[in-house]
Amino acid sequence: MNTLIISKSFMIKESVSKLFIENFNPKYVNQVSDLNDISDEELSKYDFIFINIDDNNINDLKRINLLRKNQESLKILAIDFYKKESLFIEAVRLGIGAYISNIDDKEEFIYIVRKVIEGKKFYEGDLMHKALTHKLNRANTLLTNREEEVIKEVAKGFNNYKISENLSITEYTVKKHISSILQKLGLKNRQEIILYMQK
Repeated sequence: MNTLIISKSFMIKESVSKLFIENFNPKYVNQVSDLNDISDEELSKYDFIFINIDDNNINDLKRINLLRKNQESLKILAIDFYKKESLFIEAVRLGIGAYISNIDDKEEFIYIVRKVIEGKKFYEGDLMHKALTHKLNRANTLLTNREEEVIKEVAKGFNNYKISENLSITEYTVKKHISSILQKLGLKNRQEIILYMQK
């Protein structure tokens, strides 16, 4: 396994490199402070990339992700000591394998790296909770007031006729609102609307 460690901090580069060498028997470990120092051709030689992420190098994550589209076996683990919700959401959107903040326990870090090597995803619970809350809040702001009324009626299990009676609108209008709600929330059917509202 060829491993690349990206961090501006020499302490992070040195300690993570040592951990990889001691626990994962990589063929090769390289350390860089700036991803711009590596060509795409050289970057494509790595199987595992560890990146210390912040606002200044989010574009590095995007560049690595583009590479991953051509090299599906590439594993990526990002660490963010500041727990920036926006960075985490972007990393999840890009499909990054693991995203962690400060890890206090060496064995936990080794466990996470092993999971990523196996192709599993790992996201910290509190970061995931923030992202889901953000997604729900964003989805709620996407719905119009009338769609909010319709989704609440659907969640009660009412059919289109009953909803049209309760809201004094036509069944056709109810269908249009439900179709719009499904599209905006990325849901497939009424059952998923009910489950969404229960969550």
